Order: sequence, then structure tokens, then C-alpha cells
Amino acid sequence: MWLLKWKNKFHAKSQSFRKERRVLYKLMTQLYKMKYLFLILVLLTSFSCKKKEVEVISDKNIVKTETLAQKSTILEPAKSIETSDEFFFPKDSVFIGNILYPGEYHKEEIDLNLKKQNWIGLFQNNLGYYLKKTKIDISFVNDAVVDEENEKTGRNIIVSEKKDSCHYIFSKIDNLKEGKVKIIQPHSDTKPLTIHPTKPYKFNLNGVDYELFSTAKTFEKFSKENYFFDATQYRLYIKNLKTGNQQLLSAQSNFDDKMIEILFIGDFDGDNLPDFIIDNSRHYNSFAPTFYLSSYAIKNEMVKIVAIHDSVGC
Repeated sequence: MWLLKWKNKFHAKSQSFRKERRVLYKLMTQLYKMKYLFLILVLLTSFSCKKKEVEVISDKNIVKTETLAQKSTILEPAKSIETSDEFFFPKDSVFIGNILYPGEYHKEEIDLNLKKQNWIGLFQNNLGYYLKKTKIDISFVNDAVVDEENEKTGRNIIVSEKKDSCHYIFSKIDNLKEGKVKIIQPHSDTKPLTIHPTKPYKFNLNGVDYELFSTAKTFEKFSKENYFFDATQYRLYIKNLKTGNQQLLSAQSNFDDKMIEILFIGDFDGDNLPDFIIDNSRHYNSFAPTFYLSSYAIKNEMVKIVAIHDSVGC
């Protein structure tokens, strides 16, 4: 799995550094959990300054104008979706379902009771993508970040279906049924899909045109090679180009060598409307797949978040 490779590249091979890694991992986990407190402090500071222009970022590739800031406030999400005053969305909440990827996790990231739930997986073969019910097993493995050589505190998610590749598994989401899935945009390790404020992404599903677009107060100039461009007060939207309806999907105040990434666009629930799996993490060492389904949307919404899972690498 590409995600397993992603985590393994951070693992040190030398046993002499295991204790140092354990201390570093605990510190990084605490800092990651404190991200919301940090963003609130940033917000309070910005209100006290009351500056008209955006703060200059010392990089020649950064775009900064007062016009861009004004434009970013015009494009508001549907009224039923909470606006993100602190510039992070989605906020912590309880969602109806679960989303996981097969692979290794840290101990605190996986509840062993998840094994008892009914799961359905997103699989891929030569004919395309499909949903199929599957059972999972949770084995104990050595966590190379925090474990001693003879310890096994890590968790490994294994699906019972071995024939085809499994990208994600879902539970407690009743609108997902077994069968083929129409995928418009699959994940790519080599060319991840991120939405630059100057480069919206358009796609068509069942004869209807849609657009993913973003706004930001400051951002790096567009480059085909720079998928994880830097930006501040970034917001990602989905828009129906036929009706004009639009909705906020994600927002972050800043990034650390990372960018919100569109993992999958498709029709997962069979209602002929677009659904999404989006990585909403802001840090290069974290991963937050978020599942958006159209069949759970209420009035003025296009999609509803049904599941999120946060994990970190080393």
C-alpha cells in the first residue's frame, strides 16, 4: 500500500535512536492535538492588529494583494454549512461512520472494538472500482517509532478480501451498497490533486458540470511541480455550475509542507451526485481522510461529512 510506504520512509533503522524517537513522537502528538488552541490564539492576535493589508511573507513566490483578500470573503458556503472563522474546517465533531485504510497505525489511533463492526471496502481491479463487504482483522505489530525491538504496540488493519487492492474501508454508513463505483478522479501518488486559488478543477458527472475552487489571503504562485504550495487562510469549495450552489468543503489557516488533497471524486452512494474523499491534514506528518457523501446532505447542502480519521506518521 502506498500509505504504508509513506509511513515507513520516516522510520529510523538504528536501535540506538528508539528512545529519542519515542520522546519526539509523544511531543509531536501533543502538539498535533493542540493545533486548535493554536489557531484560536492566532485569531485573537489578528483581531487585535486590525491591519488592512495581509502580512508580507518573505518569499518571492508569494502572492499578496488586498484584492485577493476581499475576493476570498465574497465566496461564502451554503448557509447550512458553518463558516470557519478560525480558518479550519471541518471542526471536531462526532460523525455517523468510520473511514480507515488497510495498513499500520499507532496504538492510540485504532480502537480494537472496530473489529466487531460491519465493514465495506473500496476495492480496485482491472475493470475499475467497486464496493464490497469485508471483514477486518487487527494484528499487533512493532511500532518502529516508539517500540523497543521486542515490543508490539502498533496496530495493523488487514482486510479479509485479498484478491484486489483495497483503498479504504467504511463502517456505519448505511447508504453504501455493494457494486461498481463510478470514479471521476482517483488518487495519484505522482500527481496529487490539490486546488490552487488560480487553478479551479472542473469535472462532469452524469451531464452536470461541477467545479472545485479555492480562495486564500496569501499563496505561492502556481507551479505544475509544486502540488503542496504554501497558503494562508485557505478555503476549498465545491460548486454546481448549473445551479450556482456552492459549499465549503475544507479550510485551514496555514500549512506545514502540506496541502489539502483530493483523494477520490466519484459516486459512492449511487445517487448520481458527486462524493469525495479528501485529506484535510495541514501537516506533512499527518493524514486525515474525510468522507463526504451527497445522499446525507440536507437543504442547501451538496454533501455531508460522514467520517474522518486522523493519524500521524513518525
